[in-house]
Amino acid sequence: MQNKPTILGAQNALQVISKVALESPLQYNERLSNSFSSSVYLKREDQQQVRSFKIRGAFNKINSLSKSELQKELSVLVLEIMRKALHFHAIS
Repeated sequence: MQNKPTILGAQNALQVISKVALESPLQYNERLSNSFSSSVYLKREDQQQVRSFKIRGAFNKINSLSKSELQKELSVLVLEIMRKALHFHAIS
């Protein structure tokens, strides 16, 4: 079971991911603001170098793993990539 997020955990994650992720701007969205009669801002995660918010979570997760956990996770990842490649070639 996973632990609940904490302020300290968020602060630690910020220190780790600030090395690889940019601070994403908020952008006012007029159409949504009018639709909801409120000020709606969208967080522009598409401004990240990889065009995705997922880099933050993935990098933080990888950084938090012990060496043995990292070995296990990478082994599973390699197997998953190989499975997808075999599937792709099987249907091609």
